[in-house]
Amino acid sequence: MPELDGLETTRLIRSQEKLGTHLPIIAMTANAMEGDRENCLRAGMDDFISKPIVSGRLQEVLSRWLPATVAASHQNPSAAPPDTESAARRDSASPSDSYLTSSDD
Repeated sequence: MPELDGLETTRLIRSQEKLGTHLPIIAMTANAMEGDRENCLRAGMDDFISKPIVSGRLQEVLSRWLPATVAASHQNPSAAPPDTESAARRDSASPSDSYLTSSDD
């Protein structure tokens, strides 16, 4: 991110959250040094996964934060009906609307 790194972006998002709302933020970073996870969590991120991404680990982390119906549909695509409103929002979202934050600088 050109102007803000993942930690600063997370702090900004958290400072603007309305009471009773919470956007899950998961760090995806190549930085896997001692203390990186703690720095991400301290900044307000909910979880942390380091690169290289292993699909099973990614699925495990995402299942903790996705609504149950979404998580179930990823495990069994016929388990949940399509959500056309969410798909339309996702398809029209700009790159800045991304909800996965990378903490790489």
